[in-house]
Amino acid sequence: MSCGCLQRELVSSRKTQDMGGVKFGLLTVISKTEKRQPGNGSVVWKCFCRCGNITDVIGASLRSGATTSCGCVRDRRVSETHRHDLSGMRFGRLTVVERCGTVGKGTTLWNCTCDCGRAMVGRSDGLSSGRIQSCGCRRLIDYHGYRFRSKWELYWYVASIYRGKSVEYEPVALTVYVDKPRKYIPDFQYVGTNQFVEVKGRNSEKTMMKYVTAVKQGYLVELVQRDVLEAWCGCSLRKLDKAYSLHGLFAVELMLFDCICS
Repeated sequence: MSCGCLQRELVSSRKTQDMGGVKFGLLTVISKTEKRQPGNGSVVWKCFCRCGNITDVIGASLRSGATTSCGCVRDRRVSETHRHDLSGMRFGRLTVVERCGTVGKGTTLWNCTCDCGRAMVGRSDGLSSGRIQSCGCRRLIDYHGYRFRSKWELYWYVASIYRGKSVEYEPVALTVYVDKPRKYIPDFQYVGTNQFVEVKGRNSEKTMMKYVTAVKQGYLVELVQRDVLEAWCGCSLRKLDKAYSLHGLFAVELMLFDCICS
């Protein structure tokens, strides 16, 4: 007779019996480790996988058949899924041209062409899931022959027109020396001058580094962020965003005209 501890010891003894050399799927048990599963104290066993990897597996997972490999079987299935030939298939505005390599755990990379004419490389998982449907041009804003990358650039450009300024969008590439010579394209340039404007809503570390380097090298680049942009437009960006989302470009033009010219 006991309080129950004897029965628990017998069960524990059966569970921790030496499984060295026993095979479970692709795994062969090598030896018992000092590790224990948090909570129930289940023994963790060192196993050799047929693919060549050494991995630690909880004994209960081995005995139940829940774990039969180091994970290589799952990775291989994922890789095989990603290797389906996507050549010639369309995903949104993209047409897949050919396979061009792999990344990570075998995810296939594909050369693609976008309806806008640009070429790009897409991952098979991104294409198949619908996350990648263009080279990025779908997010661009067409206005006056330019393709703005953000609404902030559009607002600054329209406000500049109403203020009588003559500007060009991304007209020239400057050479800056960060760690090596790199191209830096400011957002705008005042026509007939060497003055540039960089409109930044989100501070990309790479772009900001180029901007700072350009200023240090003597280029005249004005940085326009939220407070400066709102002062230039004469109204809050929240109001402009709302007008754009509800009524489009025409509403933005009307609001900026009223704020600047009236």
